[in-house]
Amino acid sequence: MHIPQVTILAAPSSIRGRMLPGFAVMILLLILAGVTGRTSLTSVGEQIGTSLAATRKKMQLTALLQGAGRLQQIVAELHTEA
Repeated sequence: MHIPQVTILAAPSSIRGRMLPGFAVMILLLILAGVTGRTSLTSVGEQIGTSLAATRKKMQLTALLQGAGRLQQIVAELHTEA
């Protein structure tokens, strides 16, 4: 029994000839989606890190100012008692 060899380029109308390029396109799209997703998530992570660092700094400064304000209240109370 002789089975003829069919090349993909020679028989684009065969099932194999139509499915393999479609499968290759799907794989390329999957790779592209993965690269795009990774890039997006990395960018978002960096932005969140920057935002959190700025918020942390503001909170530290606020605590420092509140501490200084409380210190001024204590000094004022000591002066009024004396």
